[in-house]
Amino acid sequence: MLSAGLINGVPFFDFDTAGYYRSGMAVASGIGQRTLAKQPDTSGINKAAEKSGVQRSRIKLPHLSRSVYYGFFLYAGARLGTIWLCPILQALIAAYLIYLTWSVLCAGSGRGFFTVLLVMLATPLPYYSALLTPDIFSGYAVLCAAILLSFWCQVGFRNKVACFLILVYGCAVHISNPLTITCLLIVSLVFILGSRYRRELLGPQLAVTGAVICAVFMFCLVVFVAERTMRERPVLLPFLAARIIGDGFGEKYLREECPRHPNVFCAFLDSLPQSNGDFLFSSRGVVASTTKEQLRAMSREQFSLFLNAWRKYPVEAMHSFLRRLGFQLLRFPVLCYVLEHGPGLKHLEESWPAGAQSLMRSRIPCLSVFYVLWSLLVYAGVLASIAVFFGTYLRSKSLFAETERSRIYRFGVLVFAGVIMNAAVCSLLSGAGSRYQARVIWLLPLAAAAVWLRLRQVKKDPCSKALPPILGET
Repeated sequence: MLSAGLINGVPFFDFDTAGYYRSGMAVASGIGQRTLAKQPDTSGINKAAEKSGVQRSRIKLPHLSRSVYYGFFLYAGARLGTIWLCPILQALIAAYLIYLTWSVLCAGSGRGFFTVLLVMLATPLPYYSALLTPDIFSGYAVLCAAILLSFWCQVGFRNKVACFLILVYGCAVHISNPLTITCLLIVSLVFILGSRYRRELLGPQLAVTGAVICAVFMFCLVVFVAERTMRERPVLLPFLAARIIGDGFGEKYLREECPRHPNVFCAFLDSLPQSNGDFLFSSRGVVASTTKEQLRAMSREQFSLFLNAWRKYPVEAMHSFLRRLGFQLLRFPVLCYVLEHGPGLKHLEESWPAGAQSLMRSRIPCLSVFYVLWSLLVYAGVLASIAVFFGTYLRSKSLFAETERSRIYRFGVLVFAGVIMNAAVCSLLSGAGSRYQARVIWLLPLAAAAVWLRLRQVKKDPCSKALPPILGET
């Protein structure tokens, strides 16, 4: 699972890596120095603000977009003298979940397991396992939820606990993951309502719901600790406002409503239009020029702005969302973030000098044939996976017992739903980036490979239609 990172010589970096590292540093230092998720400013805006007596929000105000739960491990590895701690842990989790998926579906020979591992090499999983961001946990969360909701009676107690903990952590390290898993719970509820085995399905439904609740509690814990130690309440960056303003209809709504019903966003109309990314992260963006009080108000008022703009311009809003969703579903090449030049490298150097030095030792340039060929393999694997799933569905009645057929069908539907819901959530909160979908698209080849091996197993030995034994209990 670390093959891509080992070939590169160092783990892969992203523009957000520095923010996660800084969050971890804040946790390790007791969160007492007001550095939690501190955003560097390279434009001089904040320096001018300090001279004029105004504290800009990107200097002092902590926010929740960079998880301290992931940043802590990133910082801990750096303190231990290695940048490989997070990639190693991510790769171990990947290997465990691959083994668990293979086991619950076929539990055959060891050769079948290595077949699944070889299939995974042609997916984005090796890249995201070695990427120093928590993106890979989006896929882990969807897979754990699908396993628990589909094979609850087979995985055994120890594996249930392991999947539950991975699911909780996966939901806690990225704000989009609880929304994706909540959508999966709704899809699973459809199975419960249409099943004769409602009691059997109720347990995993409650377990996955509990995991989401635990993740929400972990978010609240960060807010509580930050308030007690930093005397500042962390805010949620105005992702929703940035999204609709970037689409155009949010700005249109503000220009029409601000004269009658002013809000905090009206003060920045002269800076619009701006894209979603510029609004949030550019040194000349709106967020970069807000005061702490203004950013707090944006954090509160973004929800009402989002809902009101959607209600007033539903056709434009839906058109923009569906266009992004379509692009998002089709964009999942393996593309590393170019940090060697420009503000990305400067951002990393300011936050994590040792990490910037490691980045310069990368052996594979981001814009290389290596990533093009890898991406072609990814697209081919996804198409083959879809074909395997449809072929299995058409032949399932003659090959599988009724109980196993329903579980495999439920697992396949949940995996597909997880991939689609991840795209929908990211399209709603952000833009159509290849990184968002590539972090979960490896679930399709994994599930397809395991199902294909199960098909071969049943064909060779019709007596193997019985479900595998309970894992971890025998």
